[in-house]
Amino acid sequence: MVAIPPINTILLEIKDLPFLEAIVYLTGKGIVNYAQKGYGKLKEVIKEKYNLSKYAFVPSKKEANSLKNFSSQPNYRQVHLLVPNYRYIDIIRTGLLIKSYHDDNTKANRERVKEIKARIKRRPNGQKLLKIADLPTIPFFNSILKLLYDLKLEGYSEKQLEEAFDEAIGNWDRSSLLVKNAHSINSIVKFCKQQIMLEKNFFFLLGMRTAADKARTGLEKLTKRKFLETKGYKYTINETQLGNSPRVEITIYYSK
Repeated sequence: MVAIPPINTILLEIKDLPFLEAIVYLTGKGIVNYAQKGYGKLKEVIKEKYNLSKYAFVPSKKEANSLKNFSSQPNYRQVHLLVPNYRYIDIIRTGLLIKSYHDDNTKANRERVKEIKARIKRRPNGQKLLKIADLPTIPFFNSILKLLYDLKLEGYSEKQLEEAFDEAIGNWDRSSLLVKNAHSINSIVKFCKQQIMLEKNFFFLLGMRTAADKARTGLEKLTKRKFLETKGYKYTINETQLGNSPRVEITIYYSK
């Protein structure tokens, strides 16, 4: 029978190990029940490592409850439906927590957002994790989800959808145009043609209020001469009326 080391030795050994490696170490030492007497600190450390691996930061008890409740949030549920085995799916919930702090814009919440983002940046692959966490706060999140849905209808496998999701996360800021009143129709068309010239698999247009008409007109100019069709691209357009703020979301994607 393997002799179990003193608790302080165990804590020192697993201090810098990620969650799964820590579990493997503890199992190898015959430790599988963290609720037994004298293991309170060990249980706490393992819980922190689990949360760190899941959410990329260690939440407070209140935040942990919020993160749990976000599993029923519509956008998270849609991500879970489309890419249920995505490795970083729970970082979306971290992003929803950040968004809730943005919506309740107090000094304390702004400071907490800074702390969370700083912790995420220090994680392995931190820049990518931060972009995932930022998704719920960007105006193109719904467009990305709509893209995944459209690709699923095109017959994409779950692995292909995960690859498309990764691509959208990495490139949305360079492959999207938030149309403003200052944009001319020609500048919108030029942006789209540049994206196609760069052979982007997909890109996005978003217009709100009066700029919604400009986004729609730019698309019409592209489709009038069947430019998108001849280049192998399809598009979807989603129009919503939010109070007095009409919103047009256009996704243009290459159809294999």
